[in-house]
Amino acid sequence: MLLGQETPEQGTIYLDLASIQVMGRALIHFTVAIIVVSRDRFLSTK
Repeated sequence: MLLGQETPEQGTIYLDLASIQVMGRALIHFTVAIIVVSRDRFLSTK
C-alpha cells in the first residue's frame, strides 16, 4: 500500500451497472440534501 500509487483518500469502489441504477433510483426518492462525488455521468445526472 505504501509503494502503490493510490493513497487511502483515493479509494476505488467500482459498482456494476445494476448497482448504479439502483442507487440512482434510491437517490431520486431521498428527501434530504446529500453530496455525491462521482465520475459516472449516469449517476451524477440523476
